[in-house]
Amino acid sequence: MIGTSVTISTGWRGGFIIPLFFVGAALGRLWHLALPQTNEVVLMAALMVAINTGVTKTPLGSTLVVTKMAGLPLLPTTLIAGVTSLLLTSEAGLIHTQQRRRDLSALPALPEPKVHQ
Repeated sequence: MIGTSVTISTGWRGGFIIPLFFVGAALGRLWHLALPQTNEVVLMAALMVAINTGVTKTPLGSTLVVTKMAGLPLLPTTLIAGVTSLLLTSEAGLIHTQQRRRDLSALPALPEPKVHQ
């Protein structure tokens, strides 16, 4: 919360995404301390993607950024974490200005183009 407040109030380009990554990494480390047989880096990366996706609803972008930052072949694990997070949080909106995705079939049809003869 403090990190998000500082980044948003100062106009830093990281906004609220970097603090979300930090929370994911911290929770991954905490889970690793509770379950030492897990892989700490994989757990941290998966939770970074999952938490960011839960808030921003960007599973692909979050996955690619974290996987590239880690510099390890974590794409399958982080992608699963991102998609799972999106499915579990699809109805929860934490960013009030975020637009809801609309069903394209519910949009009105475009008018027929006029043909000049």
